[in-house]
Amino acid sequence: MNKKAILFLVLLVTTSGISSNAKADGAIIIEPGIGYKEESLKLTDLSQNLTKVSMKGPVGSLKIGMVSAAGISLLLTGEQMKGKATIDGNLTDKPKFTHTIAGFQVGVSAMNAMKIYLGYSPHNKLAFETEGTVQGFTLSGQTYTAGVMFFPFRYIGLGVQYNINQFKEVEGSQYTLGKETDLYFDKIDSTDLSVTLSIML
Repeated sequence: MNKKAILFLVLLVTTSGISSNAKADGAIIIEPGIGYKEESLKLTDLSQNLTKVSMKGPVGSLKIGMVSAAGISLLLTGEQMKGKATIDGNLTDKPKFTHTIAGFQVGVSAMNAMKIYLGYSPHNKLAFETEGTVQGFTLSGQTYTAGVMFFPFRYIGLGVQYNINQFKEVEGSQYTLGKETDLYFDKIDSTDLSVTLSIML
């Protein structure tokens, strides 16, 4: 586990302690959401050849956890996006993909009008299906999240979220030397931005 992940877990434990000592009028929340996401994936192989992949489409999410009377929330989170990817230089093959992320979020609310949150997801899997000349493969790793949510109505949230995806493993028939991405790629850059409408239950 890297230093960033350890730092986040320390923050998570600290926040849990704050939540447990809060007033009794804290609440358990269930927050389903639906939105739209745009994602970019850049693969630079060991020969410095760059492949750019673009993905966009609807994304579904679910958050479950607790919020204290002080407005501090601790949530388990999950989201999934499906669609067809566009690869630069390939106008015919658009492989289907599924991107699944699961992890934790810590948030701070202000006046019940907005919430700022940070997240860490140890489960991050992006899978592509075989399509034409594109061989299917799966990238796995972790995600760091930052987001803000506004509450125009009491139980309705409108959020913007930014993810940095860090993929450390790759699987596929063409990757036979091992799972580590360093065996095949010099660099992998992946980020996504989403807008989501959520309901607080």
